[in-house]
Formats: sequence, C-alpha cells, structure tokens
Amino acid sequence: ILSQTHEIIGYNDISKVVDTFTFVNLLNSLSDRKLYRLSGLEALDRWIDNILNDKFHYIFRYYKDLELTQKEDIGELIDKSADLKWRDIRKNKYVLKYLLSNQEKLRTIDNFKFIGSPDQVVNCFKTMLKELGDSDV
Repeated sequence: ILSQTHEIIGYNDISKVVDTFTFVNLLNSLSDRKLYRLSGLEALDRWIDNILNDKFHYIFRYYKDLELTQKEDIGELIDKSADLKWRDIRKNKYVLKYLLSNQEKLRTIDNFKFIGSPDQVVNCFKTMLKELGDSDV
C-alpha cells in the first residue's frame, strides 16, 4: 500500500514508522527489472541509485537531523515478505493453474529465474500442483 501511495502520508511520529519506510524503500529499489539484467558494479550502482531516488528515501532526507533507529532487521523483513509471496504461489492451486495455463509466458517471467531453466520453472510448478493433489497436470 505504501509503495503505491502517491499523496502525502500522515503520521504522528517518524520514529514509529522508520522500519516500514525503510522496508518499502528497499522493496521499491529492488523492483527495477533492468537491475536484474546487470551484474557486478553496474548492478550495485543502479541499486544504490534506486534507493536514493525512491520517494521514501526523500522522507529520510527531510528527517536527516534526527537519529532514527530501526527496531527490526530489514533483511529479515525482506526474507519474510519473500517467503509469504512464495507461500501464496506454492500453496494455492488456483495460482499455480493460472501460471501453468500459459507455459510459454511462465518460461519468460524474470522473477522465477532463481528456480533454474525455463523448463525447470514449468516442471517445478507442475510438481507443486501435483503435491496439492491436483491430477490435471
């Protein structure tokens, strides 16, 4: 919700939302498709630029004189978010059926490249659907 908000957000105390703003800032910076086509220093430079140019980073610039302390480990929050998204795919046969309904498109989705080759992606989703007891695979 925060990453899609285009108006000023009201909050009473920045110190109570610093974790959320940091989390959204990092997620926004990682949502750049061009970032994943780069490697090495080019990728690092683009990622840092993404962080610094994100609208949530501008909020931190406004409060630069305050000593804001994060209460949560942002890396853990990102891992938890990724786990929840992956669980939604892995445990929902309707999502899996939808993805498998267009296997050619599924083979080209950048977000699933971590699974392996395009054939491995399709086979992985077929296996997950079978594990959910769907025999239509």
